[in-house]
Amino acid sequence: MKKTNLLVTLLAVSIASFTFAADAPPLTPAEILKKITYPAADFDATVFASPPNVAYPIYISAAPDGTLFVGCDENGSLDRKPGRGKVVMCRDT
Repeated sequence: MKKTNLLVTLLAVSIASFTFAADAPPLTPAEILKKITYPAADFDATVFASPPNVAYPIYISAAPDGTLFVGCDENGSLDRKPGRGKVVMCRDT
């Protein structure tokens, strides 16, 4: 069966955001992939965005060329300071 590339950015970033505390360093791509379950016979999983560059994702959108846009809420769930959100463009290079 032909393998298909599986984009796991949102899931990986979500898991990484929930699993590291303020004192702990962000998870490595290998650690993130260990926490994800997917049919390995059918898909290849790749982590191409993770904390600290992409943290607390709230949405993801894909452009026709495959570029992903991830909306991040830098406040997390702890505060409500204005102007801390950002959109990160993730492009395959």
